[in-house]
Amino acid sequence: MKCLDGTDAGIEVRFRTPTVGGIQAVAGSIAAVRDRYNGGQHGGKISPIVHLEKDSYPHLEHGRVWYPLLTIVDWISPEDGPELAPTPTETPPASPPPVEQPRRSRRVV
Repeated sequence: MKCLDGTDAGIEVRFRTPTVGGIQAVAGSIAAVRDRYNGGQHGGKISPIVHLEKDSYPHLEHGRVWYPLLTIVDWISPEDGPELAPTPTETPPASPPPVEQPRRSRRVV
């Protein structure tokens, strides 16, 4: 995702969620893109522009439970979207060489 306006304009983010509500929000967005693409009347505009919002419901044990909403407000073609920064390649940090540990002897009684 890339923020298009506000104080975070231009910042690329990765939306990750382990919650059922978050997974349902992402699945709903994917279904909307699939339906629009399969409908054939999209004119090349198959990338959604979404507002990331939140809602909640009362839970007897946990109190108020929040979940994300991905509200589609418009569609753009992938070519007209914002320029994405290249994905950085992560190199693992160099680990120090293993240190020899003294051998321990165990006695069985």
